[in-house]
Amino acid sequence: MKRPCSAQLLLSCALALALVVSVICGTPVVFAAEEQAAEESSGPALPEWAPEEPSKEFLRAVEVLGFLPSEELRAAGAANPEVGAFVTAMLEVLWPRAFELFGSLTGEEVEEFGAHREVRIYVPSLLPSQKTALDNWIEAASEVAALAPGAGPPGEGLPPEQRFLALLREEGAEEDLSNVDVGFGIQAGAVGVYFWINVSGSGKGPIISNDFAKLKPK
Repeated sequence: MKRPCSAQLLLSCALALALVVSVICGTPVVFAAEEQAAEESSGPALPEWAPEEPSKEFLRAVEVLGFLPSEELRAAGAANPEVGAFVTAMLEVLWPRAFELFGSLTGEEVEEFGAHREVRIYVPSLLPSQKTALDNWIEAASEVAALAPGAGPPGEGLPPEQRFLALLREEGAEEDLSNVDVGFGIQAGAVGVYFWINVSGSGKGPIISNDFAKLKPK
């Protein structure tokens, strides 16, 4: 699976924030503490950003996925008040919703992800529980987008919960997402939420919205 160019990384491009680029691209700012966090990520303990009462979908995802270390992101947010709320929302709102979205996959879809390091589902064919999880993730992604310092078009002036949909439509998505696949992919050890927008002749690769986890060792 070819890694999309930086111009196709939706949040990094739309929000023009170096911190997000480091998270999405899996650069050392996120992975520097990975070895120190290995024991925690492979054990039963949940990270400090996890919900106090994790849903069954969150816990189901934890059976497959490990946690990215968040110390550097927290430190970056504490050192720069302009990005503090953004970092907090990404860790405490967006990442948990991403785990819940992954946990909504069927057993067959999880097996496909494990076998091919990628799984994609046509949005109109999502199960009701998956559609709810996607809607929750989109709302969280919109909240993060609205909090990014200097965030502007696309989506400027829209209610926060609609900001991420505006970003997708800017890339060619239909209003009802009827030409969009959603799923997960893994590159450089990081698992991300992916969107494939089917626009005839565009030649576009998938859009990676945000890396949020790593594949747990078997």
